[in-house]
Amino acid sequence: MGMIYTSRVVTYSVAMAVSFGGTVALTNPDALIALNPLAPIEFVTEGDIYTIGGEHPTDIVVTGDERRLIARSEPIRFYVQNGFPAPAAISYSVLLTDETGSEILTEPTSPVYSLDEDETASYELEVPGYLDDGMYAYQITAVGSANGKLADSGVELDFAILNGSLYILTNEEWLTFSLANGATGQ
Repeated sequence: MGMIYTSRVVTYSVAMAVSFGGTVALTNPDALIALNPLAPIEFVTEGDIYTIGGEHPTDIVVTGDERRLIARSEPIRFYVQNGFPAPAAISYSVLLTDETGSEILTEPTSPVYSLDEDETASYELEVPGYLDDGMYAYQITAVGSANGKLADSGVELDFAILNGSLYILTNEEWLTFSLANGATGQ
C-alpha cells in the first residue's frame, strides 16, 4: 500500500497512528505487539498541534545543523539517531514554511529505512533557489519502531537567507526577528 500525503497530515501504512501531540491511538493493539521493525509505519501530524521534539523522552532523536553560516550553494543538514536498544525502522517528513507559517514546500515522505542501535544518519535539505531573502523554517519529524515500540521526534530548523548566504537562527533570534512572534520586519 502506498503512502498518502494530504496538506499537513502524513499517513504511513500500518494499523496504528501516532499523533505528534504525544498521544497514541491504536486501531489494532495486536499489530503493535507483532510489528515487524522494518514494516511500514503509520503516524499522523494534525495541523499545528504536533510536538517539535524535546517535549517527551524518545528513542528517536532528530537534531539540526550546528553550523551558523552556510553558503547558499550548500545544503542544510539534519540528523536522525536511533536510541532504541535494537535496529529500528525509521521514516521522516519535511515541511518548509515562511516566517508567517505559510507552507512553501512539502518534501515527499521518506521511505522506511533501517538504522542500527545507536546509529545516526545524516540527511541534506536543498534550499530552493527561488526563495528570496527572508526567514524560513524547516519542520522535520521522524518516527521509528523497534521490537514493537514506537517513538517520534522532531526539530524546527529556523534560518534566514540574506545576500546569498543561509544563517541558522537560534529560537531566540527566530522569536525576536520573525513575523511568527509579531515582529514588524525592522
